[in-house]
Amino acid sequence: MIADTSFLVPFFSQDHEMHKKSLEKMQINAEKIIIIDRVLEEMFTVLCYRKGVDFALNIIEKIKNNKDIEIYYFNESELQLIINLANKIKKKISFVDYCILYMCLKNGEKFLCFDKELMGLLKRNYDFN
Repeated sequence: MIADTSFLVPFFSQDHEMHKKSLEKMQINAEKIIIIDRVLEEMFTVLCYRKGVDFALNIIEKIKNNKDIEIYYFNESELQLIINLANKIKKKISFVDYCILYMCLKNGEKFLCFDKELMGLLKRNYDFN
């Protein structure tokens, strides 16, 4: 399962309005979680601003030490495929969202996400080659 920032921030923030929903979604989809490096960066930034640097660093450590979570790093050829995908779709979404879309399409992965626009795009079948 590919996790998006819109899912990870509430999952790790007990006081977030979507925290309970993220826990429920995690229990239903008890699979290995893949966090793209750019999602990790984005999540760190959001948590840092909302909860502080120490909280964000603690979450990064928890993620790194969790054997059920994989941090995925793109290589140069994959970055080109992501750019190709953006050229085909031409939607005003973040590069991180294009990365998530690419990973879901590439591997046929499910996704953990609360972003409605991204969820709509993820349900379509795009070709990025």
